[in-house]
Amino acid sequence: PGTVVTLAEGRVASSRDTPYSPLEVQVYAGADGAFTLYEDGGASADEKRPVRSTVFRWYEQDHYFAWEVYPMPSLGVSWGFYEQMQITIFDGASGNIIRSGMVSVGKGGGMGIGMFNRLTFYE
Repeated sequence: PGTVVTLAEGRVASSRDTPYSPLEVQVYAGADGAFTLYEDGGASADEKRPVRSTVFRWYEQDHYFAWEVYPMPSLGVSWGFYEQMQITIFDGASGNIIRSGMVSVGKGGGMGIGMFNRLTFYE
């Protein structure tokens, strides 16, 4: 419980490999959890340093999922980042699986589980 997992299609050595593929984020509820995704340019040793990081967090008590994007402008790379994602929340206590539609990663946002186990998106 309390795990956040990010998945991408195919073999991904860097963000450049799947610039237009959506990211899949799976949240396993039951406790607070967090994960930081680092994206890099991937073309040379200099580009192995992260150029963007996204912190994903699950807040169990509030049944709220949030993400914050932190650009790292030192390399000036502006391509190859994940732009879209789909979020799936697995709630082991209730047995519910709740899926979002495609969501823009943007600069960050959040989703809360409301009545009838539906996600409400916040920017």
